[in-house]
Amino acid sequence: MDFYEFVTDTYASVHLEHNFNGRLFSRIPFLRKLNLREIVGLRGVWGSLSDENIALSTPATLNTPLRAPSEKIYYEYSFGIGNIFRIFRIDFNFRGNYLDNPNAETLRCYRNLWF
Repeated sequence: MDFYEFVTDTYASVHLEHNFNGRLFSRIPFLRKLNLREIVGLRGVWGSLSDENIALSTPATLNTPLRAPSEKIYYEYSFGIGNIFRIFRIDFNFRGNYLDNPNAETLRCYRNLWF
């Protein structure tokens, strides 16, 4: 989700993530030695924006009006591979809905470094 794509002043969010801890990859012989971990996740947000905050928060440089995910819940799902070289994790996030928004990306990749 891009910055200022959705703006809310009242919202509810959920983030579910499950780490399989290598249960799936350990069953594949050539991946067993790499000791990789698989992660799946789901995120969702629902919210609203009051008219007072729309009047206060609209930036002058923003060409599109402020929107809130109030018609339907915004959600995205993801899967990731962790324990790459013991310190890296790669996540692939897929957008579930609101695909008709301008400049909406359907896939986004994140790289994390563990310490």
